[in-house]
Amino acid sequence: MDQYDPKKLTQCLNELAKVLQICKTTQKLTEETVNVIQDYLFYDAVAVHLFNLEQQLQLRANYGINIQKEIEKTKTQDYDIIIENLSEQKLFIYQDWIKRSEYHKLLPEFVGFKSVAIIPLIFKKRILGLATIGYRKKQNFSHNEIILFESISLLVSTSIGNLILHDNYQKRVDELQDSIKHIRHDFANDVQSIALALELLSSADLSEDQKKYIRILNKAKESSITKIKELKRLKTQHEENVILDIGLPIKD
Repeated sequence: MDQYDPKKLTQCLNELAKVLQICKTTQKLTEETVNVIQDYLFYDAVAVHLFNLEQQLQLRANYGINIQKEIEKTKTQDYDIIIENLSEQKLFIYQDWIKRSEYHKLLPEFVGFKSVAIIPLIFKKRILGLATIGYRKKQNFSHNEIILFESISLLVSTSIGNLILHDNYQKRVDELQDSIKHIRHDFANDVQSIALALELLSSADLSEDQKKYIRILNKAKESSITKIKELKRLKTQHEENVILDIGLPIKD
């Protein structure tokens, strides 16, 4: 079967779509993406680079390249070339990669290759990383091949973006849970101290004005106890995992 046969490319895309649904980390996602491409397609090398929290482009998954070349990258890499030339979600093909020295520091793993294609992984107008494919000898990329790889990039970038959003959301939820826990605990201690003081004062010989203030404080105490119960309810609610509650559940 020809390596660019539409049926083969469709099988690759379908398999990738299934695999990406069950990946729970960006690392696993990039690894599975490369595995599927390796199983179905015939490139000499494939690599997926993603930006980390320090905004450094890192090799996350690959085959067919010397990963030791990764150490040649500097910590202060200039990424303007990505924004200037790869700002649209489309495949960029270079048949003269050896002459593209401006990219060699960015992708040192592909030094020595003849034909290379790069596509930015874009999600919500942010470049999350790069997917790169290459041939060691000069070779044309077919029309079907280009469409497939652009489709792969859309699937992968969307999946990565959604995972990052989910992780960030979960981090916010965890922080909220922790804050509610501490606020409720401190608030309960304060109210308990107030209740104890009011109990001691109520047994004392007080004037009518003083008794009026005690009644006001008692109402404030009761209101505070109600708020503590609400904080407890919120704490319990946010301790539960977020679930998808639309549609019909499928049994394992």
